[in-house]
Amino acid sequence: MLPSIKSVALCVGVMALVFHWNDFFTPLIYLNSSQKYTISIGLQFLNSTQGTARIGMMMAVAVITMLPVLIIFFLAQKYFIEGIKISGLKA
Repeated sequence: MLPSIKSVALCVGVMALVFHWNDFFTPLIYLNSSQKYTISIGLQFLNSTQGTARIGMMMAVAVITMLPVLIIFFLAQKYFIEGIKISGLKA
């Protein structure tokens, strides 16, 4: 039973990381200094209120924002597959 707990705990950890990494409203409500804003809030501030946006810079920041989560997912991918094999689910 202990090996299956490791893969489940890792799956829950990765899902919690993705949830908190992409959280927008909670930091926006609680943080009152623009120096402490998270990446997702900073990405939103790249939009202009005039209707013009710096698309190139927004796309670069979006890619940089996604990289840590993608790297962690690909490193943990073998544990997801292991958890599916242990549970007996058919793909």
